[in-house]
Amino acid sequence: MRNSDSTQTFLTRLKKEIPRLVGLGMLGEDQGRKILDFYTLEASDQDASRAHAKTEKFKSRIPAIVIGIAVLLIGVGLIFFYAANWRWMPPTAKLIQVFLLLATIYGAAYYLLFVRRYEIVGRGLMLLGMLGYGAAIGLIAQIYHISSQPSNGVLAWLLGVLALSIVMRETWGYFLAALLAFIWNSWVADGSGYGNPNYVFVVFPLLLGWLFYREKSPVGVLIAAGLFFIWYYQVNFIWLDRLDAAVNASNAKALLADTTTAETGTLGEASIQAALVALLFTHAAIGVVLLACARLRDREFMFAPSGILTLVAWLMIVAPFSGLSWPIEFEFGAYALTAETWPFVLQQIGFTALAAGLLVVLLKRGDDVRLPGGILAFALLAMIVPMGIQSALLIYSYVGLLLLIGGMLYFAYADRTRDGEARRTDRFAAIAFTVITLVVKGVGLLILALDSDDFFVAYGTGFIIFATVIFLINQFARDSLKKTFGAADARTLAYRGGIIDGACAIAVFGMMYAMSFEMSEQNSIFTASSIVIVLIALFVTIALGLFAVLWMRGAERLPLALSGVIFFSSLLTLFMANPQVPGIVYSLFFNFLIFLMTGVLIYYSTRISSIALANFAIAGLVIQIMTRYFDWFWDLLSGSVLFIVTGLLVLVGGFLLERNRRRLIATIQENDAEGDSAR
Repeated sequence: MRNSDSTQTFLTRLKKEIPRLVGLGMLGEDQGRKILDFYTLEASDQDASRAHAKTEKFKSRIPAIVIGIAVLLIGVGLIFFYAANWRWMPPTAKLIQVFLLLATIYGAAYYLLFVRRYEIVGRGLMLLGMLGYGAAIGLIAQIYHISSQPSNGVLAWLLGVLALSIVMRETWGYFLAALLAFIWNSWVADGSGYGNPNYVFVVFPLLLGWLFYREKSPVGVLIAAGLFFIWYYQVNFIWLDRLDAAVNASNAKALLADTTTAETGTLGEASIQAALVALLFTHAAIGVVLLACARLRDREFMFAPSGILTLVAWLMIVAPFSGLSWPIEFEFGAYALTAETWPFVLQQIGFTALAAGLLVVLLKRGDDVRLPGGILAFALLAMIVPMGIQSALLIYSYVGLLLLIGGMLYFAYADRTRDGEARRTDRFAAIAFTVITLVVKGVGLLILALDSDDFFVAYGTGFIIFATVIFLINQFARDSLKKTFGAADARTLAYRGGIIDGACAIAVFGMMYAMSFEMSEQNSIFTASSIVIVLIALFVTIALGLFAVLWMRGAERLPLALSGVIFFSSLLTLFMANPQVPGIVYSLFFNFLIFLMTGVLIYYSTRISSIALANFAIAGLVIQIMTRYFDWFWDLLSGSVLFIVTGLLVLVGGFLLERNRRRLIATIQENDAEGDSAR
């Protein structure tokens, strides 16, 4: 599929390039037509060959599918037969039938596999024998009324299936073993009131992961990884549950001793908080481990698993920095110094060591490990951050968040490999994570603004400043790579970076639109919590530094100037807000900024020949005009006249806007055509 996509991309580009080369006189018309016909015919032959191979592969699977259905039917039939007749049989007959059934199934499987060489049928019977082995364990336990822990029977079944599957290299047996391992572990954990960590279970997902990898089964590799994480979270939740029980016991002792429980309760809550934060930052190290494992893949079948592991890895890396970048109050200092958190701290150290070892392997292979290495080092720094000091926590989290966004975008843009499969997921994750961060922060701050109406301007302008910093980080990442990119790569760089620029523009427009309505009196930012001032100072410092660097580097002036005007205007509004300023002033101010923004973007779209930007800017302008019309004129006109006049104005305005939009698009297309002919 990927080869087909790349071939079609090549043909599409060739169809555009040949007429241009003919126009420049570098090729004759006949030569161009022959080149295009040659590659088109070759692509058709390749497509036909791939289609034939897929058909043959499907045909070869039909017998296996039929035999699999037959095995399932026979197995279900045997279960129904014994369920209906088991209690009427004498114990000796039961035992003989059990062993005779297993001997018959395995004997037939041996005969078909090694004597007659009917591999598909033989393996189907072998799988039926594995199912029969489990049924035999249950039947024998019922015959002799064995009342030991039921999970032991599942474990015996699991070990038997796994042993036979390893000897015969039976992939379907590994899948059955994975299912049995999940059932056994769930039974053991739940059977003791969710208090048994079942440490031994980790052997099975690790072993199955290696076996599935050896048999080139991508689904199996993902299932084994899923089993490992089920076990991992199960163990940690049990530890957290035990810690909570210990805290409750400590509080109960304090009550029995007739002493105050205030300090004891605070200490207990602090211990649980510290454990949760330590567990959260362990995810960053686990994410780097998964990222390294995905990059170590050296087989084609691991394409899909490596992509999924990469997405999960970035999600785990992002989680601690994004989750703690909200105003949270903790009762502890550095979690590494809390006595009750040692199991979680050791986890982070262990996964960090494993991740460092894998990064060394990648480094020796010539891979760039600067980003995962930096993530690992920054996550370790969390151990000594005094989380109880809210300013320290938020500064650490936001700096980590911004560095992570900048690093992900830079390396996503820097990757220019033509095969691209290994890093395609990294690029998607970088762009998706940045956009999601903007959406989450924007929605979250808007909710806080609506909930605290007298600080609406503070929350709104705070988000505009945050979005501006993201925009500047994106500009910095792109600008740092421009000189090393060729013309074709520069277009790719502009496209990838344009997605983030567009997301920032939409986010800023949305927040300014929300603030363009008349609002109530606003409190001064200096009456808010001190942490708000600290965060604003942090973002302003970062933004000023990026503005200065980009301006001195000669970055594109117009978008930089527009973002600067919006940034400094929002900052000015933030600091001038106080109860003496009428609410209409904020509305007029942000309405002006919206009109300025859309006007500049319409002009800028003609310079960069972007129809999408032109449509976005015009749509924003229409929304703003219509909103303000209803705001200002509803009270001035009666309902009937309002609708008539509105309809006429919308009709005329829509006609004018559509005519101007078409002229703008025609101008852009004309500029593109002139540029192509000039080249």
